[in-house]
Amino acid sequence: MKPFTTIDCLADGSLYLPAQLEGLDSFVQLDLLRGAEVTRCCIPATQRSDLAWWACLEFSSGYSLEITSSSTLVRGWDEYGTINLALAPSAVSDGNQVGLSELVGFVVGQISILRWQRDGALSMRE
Repeated sequence: MKPFTTIDCLADGSLYLPAQLEGLDSFVQLDLLRGAEVTRCCIPATQRSDLAWWACLEFSSGYSLEITSSSTLVRGWDEYGTINLALAPSAVSDGNQVGLSELVGFVVGQISILRWQRDGALSMRE
């Protein structure tokens, strides 16, 4: 995925930074993860768990969800981050990842997409 998000302008003049989706036509498709158990959560070995910008969740259903972030300069030095979601039928590991055991065994009950809006900018809209 691109390391940045394309900025769109809404009818009211607000700037819109959409999420990037790969392997998904819309957020609605994430519903197929409902009821699935997280069997593995990993991040690159070079990242700290509290500051990770890349993570992969593997599910009992056989799917994996890669979660990354992009940042984009909006106005001057104002930088906004957005989320990137990539759904795949199986996980890909390059061997340089560490597992986070805190999420293993978690069963997905609900999937929600967060939206952030402020000062004429909107990040991720359903």
